[in-house]
Amino acid sequence: MQRVGLIAIKKGMIAGFNNEGQRFPITVLQCDQCSVVNLKTDEKDGYNAVVLGFGKRKDKNAKRPQLKANEKNGIDFVAKKSKEFKVDKDQMLAIKTSVTVENFVKEQFVDVTGISKGKGFAGVMKRHGYAGLEATHGVQKSHRAQGSTGMGTKPGRVFPGRPMPGQMGNEQSTTLNLKVIAIDPEENLIFVKGAVPGSRGRLVSVRDAVMKGKYNSPLIKKLLADNVAKLDADKEGTKMSEENVKVDTQKEEVKAEKNKTEEVKIDNSTDNKKVDDNIEDKKAIVKNVEGKKDE
Repeated sequence: MQRVGLIAIKKGMIAGFNNEGQRFPITVLQCDQCSVVNLKTDEKDGYNAVVLGFGKRKDKNAKRPQLKANEKNGIDFVAKKSKEFKVDKDQMLAIKTSVTVENFVKEQFVDVTGISKGKGFAGVMKRHGYAGLEATHGVQKSHRAQGSTGMGTKPGRVFPGRPMPGQMGNEQSTTLNLKVIAIDPEENLIFVKGAVPGSRGRLVSVRDAVMKGKYNSPLIKKLLADNVAKLDADKEGTKMSEENVKVDTQKEEVKAEKNKTEEVKIDNSTDNKKVDDNIEDKKAIVKNVEGKKDE
């Protein structure tokens, strides 16, 4: 099963201890603002994949194809880093879907890919693990040299792929089968056992371990089942909340109608009282007039 992975920041390393008191290294990875920005389909591209975007950058720093793709997909931000993950057809996600550390589960194994630390120009002993030449017996200041690199006149060249001195590090590297020790959904942290490529603050990609599929399969199936149940519960909760809102609205409408009816009654009673008062005033005036005539 191929699922979508995760883009995270390497925050650093801490120490952990097992039940026997043995110390082991733990790497802390943080995922923040990771969402789906594009999709690759089998009908159009020949394979199924999900493109994740991490972070945000200013529009002026983005390339035109990226801006056009965002406009087409209805995305209003430019991702700082994007990474493509091949997935099965039934594991495709919708655009704008947020991906968090809850995509993984405790005790499963993951593969982490990143850019290793650059160590500058290095010789063959440090770069490729050569033993070097002898320390004595006629070796004159060539103790760390690599020695012969090929044959003589025929073929008269060095074959491609020969380990040679050169830049060490600063290249893509993948560490396989790292165990997930813990997950912190509130802080979007994932703790893995062991070291991962790169220095603090560098971006890495995390995905399900390819060589531990049989071990990961039951854990991932349980995670997917729990996610489906959670989505169903959220839908039911949304329906219930909508029904409660409708009932509350109906109650408010009925209450408003009652208030209007009471106001009308009060207005009618007030008008009737005013009419009665006017009639009494007129009767009093008539009596006064008649009394004056009699006089």
